[in-house]
Amino acid sequence: MPTDTVAFTIDLFGKHLSLTWWIIFGLAGGNALFSSRVILQWWASERAGRTVVPVSFWWISVVATAVHFIYACHIREIPFMIMLSVTLVPYVRNLSIHYRPNRPPLPMIPMLVVSVVLTLIPTFFFGYKNRDHLDGWIVLGLVGTFIYSSRFFVSWIESERNRQATLSLKFWWISLIGSLLMLAYALIRHNLVFILAFLFNGIPFVRNIMLTGRQNKAAAVASECGG
Repeated sequence: MPTDTVAFTIDLFGKHLSLTWWIIFGLAGGNALFSSRVILQWWASERAGRTVVPVSFWWISVVATAVHFIYACHIREIPFMIMLSVTLVPYVRNLSIHYRPNRPPLPMIPMLVVSVVLTLIPTFFFGYKNRDHLDGWIVLGLVGTFIYSSRFFVSWIESERNRQATLSLKFWWISLIGSLLMLAYALIRHNLVFILAFLFNGIPFVRNIMLTGRQNKAAAVASECGG
């Protein structure tokens, strides 16, 4: 397991930036994987000319979320712990839908209960120890967490309805707004791992908004012509 020992120090704009093994763990294990899944999904969508979600997107999401969750527990950041523990549920469910599309839809209430339990466990065991971060800014982090996490439950409902893991226009708009709020919170906390995690997310989110909007317009035109 990584430690807080400084691995090396770099000069950045005249300031010394110390990178501990925990930061490297978060950057290499979490950020690199999250970035790769976004690039993979973006590349697949550009090739198809529409928004598509390869199954590798969900597998990478599960692994990257686990890495970031471990890091968030280490730094005792409640908003990030909640966000990561909650979003792990729809990731796993979308994998289940992909491999077993003919399985009857699961009731939403039990899954929400699981999400709440997953939220309370890390908050109780880790979050309460970090009272230094229990200030007014945590409200921003919690609001961003709620919005950013809700995107997958919106997608989940649509996926259960269509029996296919899909990401709609609503998903991408919620993703963009939530990621900007989480980026603001990460900047306030001066946390390099989560700053870099959310810094460039807006680019593929905006691009997917464009692709999905174009796809929806084409489908509407085709429907009118067919009607």
